[in-house]
Amino acid sequence: MRFYNFHIGDYASHTRGLTPLEDLAYRRLIDEYFLHERPPSGEPEKVADDIGLLGYTHEVHRVLNKFFRKEGDQWVHD
Repeated sequence: MRFYNFHIGDYASHTRGLTPLEDLAYRRLIDEYFLHERPPSGEPEKVADDIGLLGYTHEVHRVLNKFFRKEGDQWVHD
C-alpha cells in the first residue's frame, strides 16, 4: 500500500508530547511501515538507520517503545 488516510486531528492528539525529532521519527516510521507493507524490524539502531535517523537512535527508540510493540524481530503498530 502506498497510500493511507492521515487524520491530522488524531495524529496531533496522539503526538502532542513528542519532541520535534520524535515527531519526525514517528512520521518516518509510519511511512516506512506503509511503503514496505511490513513493520520495521531489528534493534532501534538499525531501525533508526533504515529511516535516515541514525544519529537519533535515542529518539527512535522512545517512539518505538511508545507507539509500537515488539513481536519477535518486528515493531508492530496498531
